[in-house]
Amino acid sequence: MLYNSPLGTIKIKISGLYINELTFIDEEEVQNETMELSAEGKKSLRKCIIQLDEYFSGKRKIFDLPIQQK
Repeated sequence: MLYNSPLGTIKIKISGLYINELTFIDEEEVQNETMELSAEGKKSLRKCIIQLDEYFSGKRKIFDLPIQQK
C-alpha cells in the first residue's frame, strides 16, 4: 500500500495483521506496488493510515500500531 505524505510517498508493508515496514520510495517504485491483504491486514492498514493522517495534521505524537519487525 502506498501513502502520499507531505514528505513523499511511503510504502506500508503488512504481513498478517502486523505492519512490517514503512519506507519512503521513489517515483519509479510507485507504479509497481500491489499487495493483497487479509481482513486483519486491512484493519491494520486503515489504522495506520488514520494515525499517519493525524500525525501529519499535527494531532498525533505517539503511534499505537500492531508492529512486528523482521
